[in-house]
Amino acid sequence: MKTVANLTSLLEADMICAQLRAFGIETFLPDQGMVLMQPLYSEAIGGIRVQVADEDYERACAILSASPEEPAA
Repeated sequence: MKTVANLTSLLEADMICAQLRAFGIETFLPDQGMVLMQPLYSEAIGGIRVQVADEDYERACAILSASPEEPAA
């Protein structure tokens, strides 16, 4: 497993996971249990890690770094 994002909010981490899952990439939040029990520990443990399988790492990074399309005016 490799970390593709490190966030301070569980909500942000869930949104990243949803985005990656939409592209067929499975995700894992190893810090989710700790933050659910003690939300203020998020910063103390260095944030909430979003992890993917090694073989999905480069694709996940490309998806996360792509800028979203501008909404139609």
